[in-house]
Amino acid sequence: MQNYNNYNDNYDGYNNGYVNQTDSIGLSKFISKTFAWMFLGLAITFALGFYLTAGMDLYSLVQQNMGIIFVAVIAEIVFVLILSLAIHKLSVNAARVLYMLYSISMGITLSPLLVAYELSSIIWAFAGAGAMFGIFAILGYKTKIDLSKLGVILMIGLLCTMLFSIILIFFSGFELAQVLLSAFVLLIFLGFTAYDIQMIKRTYENHYLDGDNVQKFAVISALNLYLDFINIFIRLLSIFGRARD
Repeated sequence: MQNYNNYNDNYDGYNNGYVNQTDSIGLSKFISKTFAWMFLGLAITFALGFYLTAGMDLYSLVQQNMGIIFVAVIAEIVFVLILSLAIHKLSVNAARVLYMLYSISMGITLSPLLVAYELSSIIWAFAGAGAMFGIFAILGYKTKIDLSKLGVILMIGLLCTMLFSIILIFFSGFELAQVLLSAFVLLIFLGFTAYDIQMIKRTYENHYLDGDNVQKFAVISALNLYLDFINIFIRLLSIFGRARD
């Protein structure tokens, strides 16, 4: 969600300023490429998730694949850390492979959620996530308001919700609190969507990126947007989804 400072720090030194890349054609192509990688990741995740859940119930899926799911969760953390912290040291192909491996890992960890809810709820949640993501992405791209300070606020809010969700684990019968928590997290990731799009646009416009670094920045930007979408989808499903019998 916030991997742009790394690029800013590394490219501020070019030409004691920056080479402007504000031509609309170049920016449009870059944004299109970023979304193409995002959609590819989502396609991999959901295709694998539905494949793994075909003909299975939640209990069977978790019981038979608990070890794999646990490994996938650890792998996700590792892949994100590598992409976020070492993106400049990676080759373009390595960054792309890590992104696709992350998408595969997410497909595995998302599979219990896909089997726990009715297909109609999943479809509506996905459509709703797409609509809400699209609205806030356009808002972030078009707005003249500076959203740079919003990132810190959103991150603090996200950390607070994580802490609160841990506390709720030890208490039962707080369904309303769970719904309100999911709604709050939903708002946070809608905010992150607008923030991420604006940061992607500004980083591209204001910093010189050569060929390979443009490609790698497209991948890391796609990862940020992918995470925004996935979290919006999960929260919509948790709030409005109908569990299978």
